[in-house]
Amino acid sequence: MTHQISVRLSDKELFALDALVSETGATSRSEVVRTAISRYGRVTHERRLDRHTIDAYTRVPQSEQGLALATSAAISSIEEEPWKKWW
Repeated sequence: MTHQISVRLSDKELFALDALVSETGATSRSEVVRTAISRYGRVTHERRLDRHTIDAYTRVPQSEQGLALATSAAISSIEEEPWKKWW
């Protein structure tokens, strides 16, 4: 289901919206607004995840031993790959 909303824009904002329609090849102003809302939501979600990750590492910092084990595991998994080395 879709819903129609009203939004007031200044002349400058409307000009910018029309420029985005033209520059992106969007079919309408509505498409640009929907795309912007979707992207804004995605960026907001990613920032929220980043904050949670930072908070977790701040509360329980990674130990030197944990970092060494993670590094070793990463190196081992790369070395086990069947691809030819490019270097």
